[in-house]
Amino acid sequence: MSSSNFPSKASRLSENYGLENFNEMRKKYKEMISTLPKQESVHPIFDSCQYEGFWYNLSFLESALCVQQNFKAQPSDIFLCSAPKTGTTWLKALTFSIMTRHDDFTNNPLLNKLHNCKIIYICREPKDTFVSWWHFTQKIKASTKVSLVTLIQAFKWFCQGKSAYGPYWDHVFGYWKASVERPERVFFFKYEDLKEDTLGYVKKLADFMDKPFSKEEEERGVPQEINYLTKDMAKFIDHITLEKFKSSGLTFASSVK
Repeated sequence: MSSSNFPSKASRLSENYGLENFNEMRKKYKEMISTLPKQESVHPIFDSCQYEGFWYNLSFLESALCVQQNFKAQPSDIFLCSAPKTGTTWLKALTFSIMTRHDDFTNNPLLNKLHNCKIIYICREPKDTFVSWWHFTQKIKASTKVSLVTLIQAFKWFCQGKSAYGPYWDHVFGYWKASVERPERVFFFKYEDLKEDTLGYVKKLADFMDKPFSKEEEERGVPQEINYLTKDMAKFIDHITLEKFKSSGLTFASSVK
């Protein structure tokens, strides 16, 4: 098991830890991964396994374990976090634009600018997340000639928590809880809110990232899913959402109608 970019990471890590220690570390990871529960076809190409309650692509887990056990965050780091297909690309574009609007691109804007390690997390309404992810996986499978998964089968897996980095609800709730406990460190928001009030959330992001817009900048201006689910399928996901988040204060508008 290996990821496509693991060799370059491996060479850097072997320099830091020594080749013998690094090989021993990889052996330990492989042995541990071999004992984990497996699930086929949660991801369109890679098989998945469950680690600490979440489903990981086998090809990525070894690198994730290495990072989890050896990476040390710097006080200036900002982490953009999300489950797949919840607005990640949009969030990256917005935060990059906020951080680099006065920069000359000589430094990594998301890793070298701030004084406190912070996390920005975006999530999306569960039904829309599922439909978007299903379309995404179908495109990949079609291009790689991998057997397609039916909407019903993918729906069952999603509701069972067997989605990429799922269970989705646990993924969302963990970050939401952290944002309630440490709002100065974790900024949690929803794709739907960003879509409805893009300008307002760009300002909030800028403030959170210690890069607020000046009055002059504000004066100049700051830069529907098709319903593939049956009513019963939509209600079932809404039911899981309500059960997972009940009494927490976290809600999605379409789930409480």
